[in-house]
Amino acid sequence: MVNKGVIGAKITVNVTSDIASGTVFKIYYRKPDGTTGFWTAGKETNNTSISYTTTLATDLDQVGIWILQSWVEVGGWKGYGEVTVELEVGENKSTELITLTPGTNTWATLAEAETYFRTRLGASVYWNATAEKPAALVSAFNTLYYSGLFTFPATATQVVKNAQCEMALFLLQHLSDMDARAGLIAQGVSEAGIVQEKYKDDAGTEIAIPPIVRTLLADCETSGGFFATDLERNDDEDV
Repeated sequence: MVNKGVIGAKITVNVTSDIASGTVFKIYYRKPDGTTGFWTAGKETNNTSISYTTTLATDLDQVGIWILQSWVEVGGWKGYGEVTVELEVGENKSTELITLTPGTNTWATLAEAETYFRTRLGASVYWNATAEKPAALVSAFNTLYYSGLFTFPATATQVVKNAQCEMALFLLQHLSDMDARAGLIAQGVSEAGIVQEKYKDDAGTEIAIPPIVRTLLADCETSGGFFATDLERNDDEDV
């Protein structure tokens, strides 16, 4: 299943026959309400399937079952694939309810985040068609902005945007575990699990920020300032 309105979802349809010499590829669709159309597709490297990656929120604009069928032109032959496939499109509450406003609840736009993650190795495991992407970006912004650990420029630099993307990915990976641990600590639990994982007394108040984010935001780190301590004075000693 993919979410309604999602951008970056790869839709693949098998053709079964060899289309290595094909020149035209399309994926025809019928929406849940009966509306029909097609996407211009590309050939996959296996030469037996074609695909289209959504680029607009309107590409998948209806919830329900979509019927897909391939169209290929190879040499002097052209026609539809032998089989149709179903694609289930579900509600994307995150996309519909959250408006990303740079400078207010995010630094990076969704499009900028998509561009960043295209070349971020391993990101597609968590940053994919089913991920709550806007919510992840807003949560990352809030975590960093209100942490008190950094001072951000009035206009976000690309480095700040990259750091937000990395923080969003970290939250998609680990937030459920972090929430579970915080819940245990709030209940006074100091050890848990088969391996008897131990928690520090102040672990529930610490903000988890991955090293790559701290490295990217090194120039934005808030100074530790000065601190006072007791000094013992010796009046007989020269200054």
